[in-house]
Amino acid sequence: MVQGESNGWTRWDTTARSADWTVANAVETFAPLKNDDGEECGRWLKEESLNDYPHTVTWVLCNGGVLEGFFAMCSGTLELELPRTDPREEIESVQWPCSVIKWMCRRDGKRPDGTEYDGLPIINHAIYRAKEVATHQGNVALFIEPSNPVIAEKLLGQYPFLRRVKEGQLWMPLFDKYELLTP
Repeated sequence: MVQGESNGWTRWDTTARSADWTVANAVETFAPLKNDDGEECGRWLKEESLNDYPHTVTWVLCNGGVLEGFFAMCSGTLELELPRTDPREEIESVQWPCSVIKWMCRRDGKRPDGTEYDGLPIINHAIYRAKEVATHQGNVALFIEPSNPVIAEKLLGQYPFLRRVKEGQLWMPLFDKYELLTP
């Protein structure tokens, strides 16, 4: 088993590429969604993801030799504006360390059992990994900027993203509000 592998998820790095031919082949033959965003994500996974490691860590979900999807995450900062009581007050902001989902894509088509693949395991695992990082590193939020407003609305409807930072940008705290506000 490759380090970091669990329930079909593998951390995609040069060790995984060398150690597991099935995963390496699944990455090479990955068929992303057939749209511009999907094609760009697939190209990045195949051509650039290994060069971006360790600055960006990519996780791939492989089942039965088929890559169902992936996400790539790095650390960054999230700037949030603090609420103002008077609109004439100067805007104050705070910066928080965060996990940033840089790339996320699901495969095109259906699962081997014929059901439509919705991609939910991808965002679920990204949230799980962000929370893991938070406990070791102190990242307090997860940030994503979906390129498609329909995807943004689905994420807002199904996950506890609290607000949009700017149009299309979403974030969620990885700790409850009392932990975030307590020094």
